[in-house]
Amino acid sequence: MKFFIAMTVLVISLALAGDAMAKGTGGKHGLRGKIVSVSGNSVVIQTRSKTDGKSTKTVVTDANTVVTIDGKSSKVSDLTAGLFVRVSPSEGTATTIAALTSRPEHKNGKKPPTTAPVASN
Repeated sequence: MKFFIAMTVLVISLALAGDAMAKGTGGKHGLRGKIVSVSGNSVVIQTRSKTDGKSTKTVVTDANTVVTIDGKSSKVSDLTAGLFVRVSPSEGTATTIAALTSRPEHKNGKKPPTTAPVASN
């Protein structure tokens, strides 16, 4: 029962943190984008912004990084190219990575425009 309560609190905390991070692609709100590649403890994310256009950012993880995929507890090694992510903080070592297998919707209920497929090696 304690495990269930702890997991519920974790999921709710990540959901609230994800909503707070959704306000921007970087800075104090975290980083969001689409995973391009994962190698060891590094995750490369493609981001978009109105001012900079498309760019990539490499996020470093460690043993304390909390990862979820579609709300389920996961590991960095479970992350794959194509997942949509919110990472906090946007600088330094990631403390949380919340990934989704489908594109998240905007607050107005519309999906953001699609990006070109990412080439894989």
